[in-house]
Amino acid sequence: AQVQVRTVASKLPTTAARDYRGLRFRMYFDSTCPHCRKMFGTLNELQSRGYFVEARQVDQGSTQHLGSEVPIVPASKDELRKFGVNSVPLTLIGDLRTGKVFRRSGFQSASELLEQVDAVEVAPKR
Repeated sequence: AQVQVRTVASKLPTTAARDYRGLRFRMYFDSTCPHCRKMFGTLNELQSRGYFVEARQVDQGSTQHLGSEVPIVPASKDELRKFGVNSVPLTLIGDLRTGKVFRRSGFQSASELLEQVDAVEVAPKR
């Protein structure tokens, strides 16, 4: 039954002009940051659209007040160093089809994030 649901779902039309199923969103955040708190609305929206979304916490404060519907895990010092996370919110968008990773700082709506990725993808090569 699950395979049948996937088959039917894969044939449904999408509202986006481009198929974004290959995108992965990860946000680094601090539990006390007001811009990070606002970004959880964006992450929740992306997740409700069917995208893979996760949040990585850089501090150890409570997250119950954030209204997150996405998975939250602690960020390791190694990954903070690896990805150069020195301010929050920082959203990394991985495109599995191209292997590219896009970095976006500060608050952004779901539409803004998707438009920026799309603009980079269709920009003429120099």
